[in-house]
Amino acid sequence: MGDYEKLHVWKKSHALTCDVYRLTAVLPARHHWPLGDQMRRAALSVGTNIVEGCGRNHLGHFRNSITVSLGEANELHYLLLVARDVEAVRHEIAMPMRTRADEVRRMLSGLLESTRQRGRPDK
Repeated sequence: MGDYEKLHVWKKSHALTCDVYRLTAVLPARHHWPLGDQMRRAALSVGTNIVEGCGRNHLGHFRNSITVSLGEANELHYLLLVARDVEAVRHEIAMPMRTRADEVRRMLSGLLESTRQRGRPDK
């Protein structure tokens, strides 16, 4: 479907993933597993699924990969809330990251909708 590195949503998700890795590296020991591990998995999966979808030569596969990415972005958004609420991450760190995760979610939703529009015979 194209070069993933040209997608603005991939760039945003990649930067967020790198920041999640940095954040979880300094979590208190009691939060490394499972919270830190799950945050890393969700963040990594967002970008990975975008990359996978771009590597497919079929619009349906691309849509499916973006749908999975969106689910993972939702999961990361929630996990950042949990990290804040259990005091593993300070509010002033967690909330801006949640805002960035929300931006990625909105971008993925827009990308998914644009692929639906493109796939319709009347468009």
